[in-house]
Amino acid sequence: MRGRSAFAKLDQARFVVSKMKDNANFADLADRVTELETAADTLDNAITMARSGDHELVGLKQIAEDVLMVAMAKLCDSINGEAAGKSKL
Repeated sequence: MRGRSAFAKLDQARFVVSKMKDNANFADLADRVTELETAADTLDNAITMARSGDHELVGLKQIAEDVLMVAMAKLCDSINGEAAGKSKL
């Protein structure tokens, strides 16, 4: 997702949350999904606040974007681990 806008990253995170929230196949990952949802909410607010152009708020938006990407990576790693474990059954 490198090179994509903050809006695109936010949209992707919201899509992932919508598909993973309360997903019985990945019930063990509910905490990770909540973490991503919280990061998405934070980024959404940061984008709105950064529209003023204030340098500090733009910096906070970048931090929120980075946090979202870390949460997305953690969830993806966990999904891959869960899927790999289930495929061995």
